[in-house]
Amino acid sequence: MIGVFSCQKEDDSFIKQEHTSQTSKTKYSITKIDYQTVQQNNRLVNSITKIKEQTGTKGSSTQNRLVHSSAYGFYIDTDVATYMENANGSYHSYTFPIFRDNPTIALENLLFSLQEDGTYKVSIVSYDITESEREALLNRQYIDLTNKIAKEDIDGLELVDDVFNKEVQTSFTWSYVCECDISEHIGGVDPNTGNLCNCVGIQISITNGTGENNDGNNPGGFPDNNENPHEYPDNSDVPDGENNPGGGVPDSPTTTEEEATTPVVTIPYAQNLIECLGLNSVENANLVVSNWINNPDNFFQMRDVSSYVDRNNCSTEAQSFAMEAIEAMNNGEVESLGEYIALVLNEELEENPFLLLDIDCNQIQNWQSLAQHTAPQSVQDKIENLQENQNGPFGDWEIQQLEDANGTIVNLDYFSVNITQFPINPNTGQPFTPNQFIDYYRRNLNDFVDNTTFEPYCEISTICQQETNLWNSSNPLGAIVKLDIPLNDGVVVCADYNNEFWRFMTLEAPWDSNHPVSGTRQFGIEQMPNGSYNIYVRGVDRFTSNLQENAAYMVGLSNPFFAADNLWESFQENINQFINNNSGTSSINVSVHNRPDWDEVNDVLQGRKPISELGCN
Repeated sequence: MIGVFSCQKEDDSFIKQEHTSQTSKTKYSITKIDYQTVQQNNRLVNSITKIKEQTGTKGSSTQNRLVHSSAYGFYIDTDVATYMENANGSYHSYTFPIFRDNPTIALENLLFSLQEDGTYKVSIVSYDITESEREALLNRQYIDLTNKIAKEDIDGLELVDDVFNKEVQTSFTWSYVCECDISEHIGGVDPNTGNLCNCVGIQISITNGTGENNDGNNPGGFPDNNENPHEYPDNSDVPDGENNPGGGVPDSPTTTEEEATTPVVTIPYAQNLIECLGLNSVENANLVVSNWINNPDNFFQMRDVSSYVDRNNCSTEAQSFAMEAIEAMNNGEVESLGEYIALVLNEELEENPFLLLDIDCNQIQNWQSLAQHTAPQSVQDKIENLQENQNGPFGDWEIQQLEDANGTIVNLDYFSVNITQFPINPNTGQPFTPNQFIDYYRRNLNDFVDNTTFEPYCEISTICQQETNLWNSSNPLGAIVKLDIPLNDGVVVCADYNNEFWRFMTLEAPWDSNHPVSGTRQFGIEQMPNGSYNIYVRGVDRFTSNLQENAAYMVGLSNPFFAADNLWESFQENINQFINNNSGTSSINVSVHNRPDWDEVNDVLQGRKPISELGCN
């Protein structure tokens, strides 16, 4: 199961390593990337797939990021990677840390190096370093890598035999990207301060070519070559490495025999989590949590929690959240960190439905009265009476309150048309007044929308005439209206009315079941500061579907509000056309949509950000 690195043909492989001077510009940009960026490169994903045996632990969000190779007995973490690219973008590489159950080498990485045909060559790069040197790398300090680097090429699940069946010369040229301001600092020490240099990265160039065999006196693949100069350049002027993070395959990659990598070092997940939570101190000792962390059966869940605290800089908030999540998983309340995050987020959304919205805090008040609206007692009594006396299949009579919705996806929108001159009433030949125009709009609603009809509720014949008369009266409060919506009909009740606006609340009703959303929508007219008027539709809606499903749906660039947007945009277009065709003057205002920042919501659900980062700004 455990694969120990060694060159298969030691006597046929000559390995040369040297450390050379550089100019102030580094040859490669170095960028740290995560799982989402890796997934953008299809060819890289295909290369990873060739070597992996996907781990399938139920309930773990890690299962798509942690990849297992049974042939070599290691895991790679595709959420921790380093991307390197040369100056003209013709070459790039990805380097991932390797994890083994019982490592025999202090540090191993898996290198994916771009080839001329756009595919990737896969190699294990090993570093024969001590634990103290590994710790120094982790702390971004200088260490001497002379004669400590080795490489093994692999192809899918098999070794590339012909790599070792011919005379191969592999040379390693390495240089530091350090903050020292001198060109030479022997042993990584700045002579001006006596301190070790802070080094943000190491560039290792690997050149493969034919050459003479060595004498076989470098067991384990690590050469003995003590003739390399120790020149440590000043690399203070470093490119930021963000010109092409993620690295799609270039259209015409140039031929190169050179590869590039850098040591990718991580703290073991369990150690990182124990140190962050302070469980290694007597005062914070918690045997139950420590046992859970060290239980191999919890590896994937533990890995997620460890990554969570690491991404959130082991803050006090992250520590508390991690402890609560571990306790919930240990008690069987949830199976993964992702489930626990969704559970907590749903609880917080019950207290604050606006939590997910990407909106300025001072704008929420525009929708607050709608969100807090309740039907008057007369309307509530009517619905209760219908439930007692006018039952039917496929639904009860019940107002769908915003706060009672099963889902957590809240939408605040505003669609309007600005009127500077009111149109002529076709029935009277006189200009509409503002109140007359909103009344005309209500009574002729179907003329101003596309692909949806608003009709008095007649699914139960005994109440059809009363609902028709009420809706067409001068005061439609309590009228029940059916919306013929493509694929999913809905029913609403007029729950507020005056001369300037009316409000629909969503309703569950026999024969039509639930409305697709729960909430309140206001149709009205309002005077603006400059004396003009806006005729508008303003809504607060809450979806009834699962939070995580909606987040995934939205991150996938789909839009569950698409049909509603089209409906109210058709209102804008048709109202505007009617006004201008009837001697009025108007223009369509830009619609307002206050909806979640789905990438941010997904980051929270995936544990990349704390819940506290959500909310109005």
